[in-house]
Amino acid sequence: MARILESNKDSMLVLRDDGQADLIPKTPLNVLRFQHFDGRPIDYQLQKGGHDIKVTEMKDGSFTLSYDGKVVRLLEGSANGDILATALLAEKEGGSPAQYISLWEFVHYLDSVGLTFVGVPSWYVLSIVDRVSLQFPMGNEVSSVAVVERENEIVGKVVLKRPGAASGDGESPVEPRVVLIGRDDSKDAWFHYVPPEYVDRSVEECELWLAGVDLGEDALIIKGLDRKRNPITVSSPPKLPAEEGTPGEAKRARRVMYMQGDVILEKVEAIPPGCSKESGALKVEGKTGNNHTMRAKVYSDYSRRYVVVKGEATLTHPQHPPLLIPGGIYAVRGIREHGSSQPYSD
Repeated sequence: MARILESNKDSMLVLRDDGQADLIPKTPLNVLRFQHFDGRPIDYQLQKGGHDIKVTEMKDGSFTLSYDGKVVRLLEGSANGDILATALLAEKEGGSPAQYISLWEFVHYLDSVGLTFVGVPSWYVLSIVDRVSLQFPMGNEVSSVAVVERENEIVGKVVLKRPGAASGDGESPVEPRVVLIGRDDSKDAWFHYVPPEYVDRSVEECELWLAGVDLGEDALIIKGLDRKRNPITVSSPPKLPAEEGTPGEAKRARRVMYMQGDVILEKVEAIPPGCSKESGALKVEGKTGNNHTMRAKVYSDYSRRYVVVKGEATLTHPQHPPLLIPGGIYAVRGIREHGSSQPYSD
């Protein structure tokens, strides 16, 4: 029977079934294989809490992950195997499948937005490569996944845990990373970070933060129209009685925004003094190099642009459905990113 003979920080001396001793790297996958599966390919089935879990290592080095009969494939790659093995070790040694379930939900969600999960070394950063692969640095653990599906998009909030950092007497916790990952009518997946204090907030509240709305503010985002011509919206959650404020307190007007990709038009009362007319058409360059355009009078004070819409106008972009903008005055800006030195992009 294969087993581990000796082990140190970086390597393990293992005895294989044929009686041969080998020195191999000490990776989570090797530890799992020799400590719990006698050196053989991973083939694991579990029924716990009414759920059916199955993990099978294929001949090509890939894995099939099953949860309650739904299957997703984790492609071949040593980093992919180590990330999966870390989750399985947590179950084998701690008795809880939570880490595996979160990883399965994450990989399954990525598949639904057209992304392939690719584990990479810890010094890499989370990134989308060639619009098809999400590079996921080892050392991160998927804590939770929450998903909202709308007619024109799907958005998921993913909470990533990271190892603690040494501090004084021991380990201190590191703030989790909260990431929104989604895909809209452009068919291109995207991701954005939001502040760690949004770890327990809803997907919608995280989307509102991206649009510049802080907790407690009343706001409405219009993202388009569904097939029945009803608005597709994101709005602030209703306030609890304790949050309503004192009697007689002036109520702030609801912020109303129109959002197409990363571009936001927020309704305002008037153009600020000092603005001058810039042109008769709005053009905002998108991240893919394509422009968001609209026929409207554009004013600028060199820090922000404003548009005046008479009657109504249509905001267009090659990768997004047209967005109908009612008459009014709007400030033009982009979304904000956690960690960015600029509150908004424009």
